[in-house]
Amino acid sequence: MDYEETQYGFFVIIVFVLIIIFMFLAYSGQWGTRPITKVPFLIMSGFFIFILVLFYKLNIKIKENQIKITYGIGLIRIRIRPEKVFDLETFRVPWYWGMGIRLTPKGWLYSLNSFKAVIIKYGIKGKIKKILIGTPDPEQLKSAIEHYFSSITEKDRF
Repeated sequence: MDYEETQYGFFVIIVFVLIIIFMFLAYSGQWGTRPITKVPFLIMSGFFIFILVLFYKLNIKIKENQIKITYGIGLIRIRIRPEKVFDLETFRVPWYWGMGIRLTPKGWLYSLNSFKAVIIKYGIKGKIKKILIGTPDPEQLKSAIEHYFSSITEKDRF
């Protein structure tokens, strides 16, 4: 039972597309008393397009040997080996923690459009770390993770 979930950040897409359209209109119409020139327009448009392709979607994949979290086109990705996971819990994310990649009091949050998450505690190099993965259906994600960890004993996990 492989698990895969893809979330699209419609808020991110809409905001960045509107910013790019506004900049194009400001450049082509030469708005204002000091209109934007070609080079700053291209640099700023390129920057916003780059941010858009980095964060337009969040993909969560669970296979037998890893949990893989990927943003956008795949430049930002996190992998966790299942044998290192030792605790899972669902969590309601406060709205003011925002979306994207954030450091929160509970650990690193990877979310795009959900106020629900699964907290994954795992050990690596003798340290305990926590991440939160935002998902519209945290129970399904939690059960998919538990499915792969059911054969791992507590001693083997950490």
